[in-house]
Amino acid sequence: MLNKELVQIWEAMGMLTMEKVGAKFTYGIAKNKKLILPIVKEFDKMRIPSPEFMEYDQERMTLCGEYSEKNDDGEAKINGEGNFALIEEKREEFEKALVDLKGKHDEAFKIENGRAEEYTEIMETEVDIELWNIQLDDCPSMTEDIMSVLMDVIIKP
Repeated sequence: MLNKELVQIWEAMGMLTMEKVGAKFTYGIAKNKKLILPIVKEFDKMRIPSPEFMEYDQERMTLCGEYSEKNDDGEAKINGEGNFALIEEKREEFEKALVDLKGKHDEAFKIENGRAEEYTEIMETEVDIELWNIQLDDCPSMTEDIMSVLMDVIIKP
């Protein structure tokens, strides 16, 4: 099994509600979560942006705020899409400032791109883990999407 498939299993187990399901199923899910958790925690650490990129992002947010419309409290307005509501007359000036900011933090982008490539490569790597099997008869009703992900841990009677 690939690391990315293990992550999909983790995510699918997180989507299941544990209300009114049998003890055997609950035990199997809990056992698998315990096996997978240390691995997933390491993957989560890998997804945290580098300090260099966080510095860039903070400066980017400040820049967006400077070129945004303001509400009555003087705070930057957010549009319906969840983005800063930029002042249209200053959009060109903003875009130039953003390009300059990206150039200033070119090294941060190189670091982040390298980390992203490394993460992608690790996701495509085989993982040696033996998951706890759950009998199909012990499984509650679930969506086809979740069932298809969990097929590696579910066995027929």
